[in-house]
Amino acid sequence: MTPEAMAGLIAQIAGQFAQNAASGAEVILSVREREEAAQKLIGCLPDVLKKNASVRLGRGFAAGFKIGFNNSEVFLDFSDEALADVICEFVGPKLAAVIKA
Repeated sequence: MTPEAMAGLIAQIAGQFAQNAASGAEVILSVREREEAAQKLIGCLPDVLKKNASVRLGRGFAAGFKIGFNNSEVFLDFSDEALADVICEFVGPKLAAVIKA
């Protein structure tokens, strides 16, 4: 996922949470994407979330991102592993083995 695609997705998600009293956001990026994407991701957040936003380095996943919102119990996982798990639920065992490899 490109930094632009991540920023677009985060902007859409954050916009919904900004309307529901979230006061900040924490975005967790993979090592590979952190440097390139951090500023774009903060920039795409609604103003109400920007002032209490943070971007930090995640461990244990190679690509994608995770995001949580202050004053909310919501934490969304768009990491490579989480997305692979979701896809594997809908495909056959042979394709799931290839995806997980």
